Amino acid sequence: MSISETTATESDIKGETKLPPPGRRRSFPVGSVILFLAVMGTWEFLPPALNVKEFIFPRLSSVLEVFTSAERLELIARNLYVTFAEAMTGLALAIVFGVTLGFLLGSSPWARRMFYPYLIAIQGIPKVALAPLLLIWLGFGYETKVLMAALICFFPVLINTMSGVAGVNPQQLELFRALRASRTQLWFRLLFPTALPSIFAAVELVAVYATLGAIVAEFISAQSGVGVLLQSMQANYDTAGMFAVFMILSAMGVTINQLVRFLRRRVIFWER
Repeated sequence: MSISETTATESDIKGETKLPPPGRRRSFPVGSVILFLAVMGTWEFLPPALNVKEFIFPRLSSVLEVFTSAERLELIARNLYVTFAEAMTGLALAIVFGVTLGFLLGSSPWARRMFYPYLIAIQGIPKVALAPLLLIWLGFGYETKVLMAALICFFPVLINTMSGVAGVNPQQLELFRALRASRTQLWFRLLFPTALPSIFAAVELVAVYATLGAIVAEFISAQSGVGVLLQSMQANYDTAGMFAVFMILSAMGVTINQLVRFLRRRVIFWER
């Protein structure tokens, strides 16, 4: 063995040879930028090249002109606020009732066997088909839109919470019981932290669905909101305005998703 190999081996044994900690390298998303520019360029130049009418498929520049009109932006913002309030209220209700019922079913096998089949049967009913019935029960008010958004978001939150609670480590559960932990301690120190990743995964998904539920209800009966605005634009063949609303809804969905992911990283810090 050479002197250099002996020295290196002795250094490794003493712990003197240490690899530098890997740095956080975030490469610039060149591919995503190129794809975005290609889509925008195609959107701008392909419709006139194919002789497509503006009211059928507008150019990108026509859509962007909508954002230069203060009056139209005010109209969009006013209706968007109504839909956003309905969607977030419905989402909050779905989270509260979905998490609560998910804990009850996840922590009680007999309750899960008794009620879960009925929940599956209710989930099999298309929520859009329930909108006319909700209209008869609740009328044309704010409650119909909120309940529609809550119904669309409720089941995924329930299933993920129930799966997270039921999937707790049996050894940890036995340890808590051996230490004579109370039901409150068992729920909030073991079951709830265990189910949090599943709950946040469901919220990431349904945060966008809530807006969908509110808009669907607005299509059927409403005096204001994004659904009413889109119907008005459709009647006036304002396709550029509709695409502008779609762009805003997409940006809003991405923002809400990123906010939920940010909260997930802060709340479930041990998941890293």
